[in-house]
Amino acid sequence: MCELFDYMSAFNLQSMGVTYVLNVSMTCPKPAHIQDSHFLRIPVNDNYSEKLLPHFHELPTPIVLVPLL
Repeated sequence: MCELFDYMSAFNLQSMGVTYVLNVSMTCPKPAHIQDSHFLRIPVNDNYSEKLLPHFHELPTPIVLVPLL
């Protein structure tokens, strides 16, 4: 489930200045308000042995961490 932060809410993302979404899951949906070119899914299961690094060359911009309030 997508629990920690409601990234499906356009208001939440806009209020925090989020313009790109990196989704690391197999099942969480892409928000309708995010353009395809601003959304990247790394389709992995929640497992410590999954390899994430090979996917990071696909990112359009550097990752900036946004603190959850």
